[in-house]
Amino acid sequence: MDAPLIAIRSYRPDDLEPVNRMLLDAFPDSAPYGPRLREFHDSGIGVTLVADDGRALVGMGTLLDYGTSGYVAHVGVAPAAQSRGLGRRLMVGLLSASRERGHRFVELQSTDAGFPLYVSLGFVLRGETYAYTGGHASGDGDDGVVASASDRAEIAAFDALAFGADRSTTVAQWFADPTAMLVVHREGGRVSAVAAARRGRIGPWLATNDRSAGLVLDALLARQPQTLPVYAPSEPSRRLLTERGFTAGRRSRHMVYGSQDLSARPYVYGLVTLSQG
Repeated sequence: MDAPLIAIRSYRPDDLEPVNRMLLDAFPDSAPYGPRLREFHDSGIGVTLVADDGRALVGMGTLLDYGTSGYVAHVGVAPAAQSRGLGRRLMVGLLSASRERGHRFVELQSTDAGFPLYVSLGFVLRGETYAYTGGHASGDGDDGVVASASDRAEIAAFDALAFGADRSTTVAQWFADPTAMLVVHREGGRVSAVAAARRGRIGPWLATNDRSAGLVLDALLARQPQTLPVYAPSEPSRRLLTERGFTAGRRSRHMVYGSQDLSARPYVYGLVTLSQG
């Protein structure tokens, strides 16, 4: 029997649960994707393509639109539909959407399996990111304070410096989430570090220097009753986590497509997910 023709089309709201099931089938060790995907689209920053064989959804990928840049998230293909070029077709569509939006660059975190595809599409390796778990505060955490709504604009501006793009809608979601905690540290009256805990993870964790990064991390950890994982993309962040008893696990590769100078962006110490920073 011939294999069914597979169409690449835009995501629809009723695709949410089928997409979630497909991604959990492709990545069984991961948390449910539905809440994040719904959030991306409710905020207007998500551009998602799905692979539809007429009976089921067998692939998907999302481009997060941050205005000046894009971030590719959750590219996955159902195990039964792999090795048929669907990952490439989805990525070509997402990169086309990025060009239409005038992005200067696109980022993603690659598994070992996806690395050859991304290289063939023109992505360049810029570093490695490790998942860290466990850990504890190394101090009392009094050098950071819980952020309030009045801090939102300042934190959004700080986040934009870190990620090289305006993510105001994403920052607004953190403040709208009653389960989220954001702590901030200031030097000379200005924000020098921010750390967030949301949906059982730490991130983003942003700072202008290692001292502030450690202080705001301690402030967050001291206020959390449970240990939380974090994705660490740099040697300074890995050192700070190791000092606090975190243990390194799964590795991914940070890749960039287009013009992006990482030396101009020293702020990112930790990511909340491999897809959203």
